[in-house]
Amino acid sequence: MDCMTSTSATLLKRLQRPDDQAAWDRFVELYTPLLYYWARRMRLQEADAADLVQEVFALLVQELPRFDYDAQKSFRGWLRTVTLNKWHEKRRRMAARRETCTDPLPELCEPDPADA
Repeated sequence: MDCMTSTSATLLKRLQRPDDQAAWDRFVELYTPLLYYWARRMRLQEADAADLVQEVFALLVQELPRFDYDAQKSFRGWLRTVTLNKWHEKRRRMAARRETCTDPLPELCEPDPADA
């Protein structure tokens, strides 16, 4: 995992411009290992961890252009919260699907492994 000691306020500012592809490329390069590390610490399998990382990035593409960075707060703490919330959201959706399933074959009520 890349050892980051601080978050670049300049990079976060550049991410407010969605057309700054170099900034997004750099952000993905820097933060993918950290997000993946967190996902694996949640005991997700490799593929599921990669899926969660992609879901977090998809959300960040929407959120970071309007994100107001406060140097007094932890960006990585916020990012970890976003990641945990995305994981919990996914788990709730899977649980709801199992609860509402009325198929006579119980194994068909289990979540599709492709969705997990």
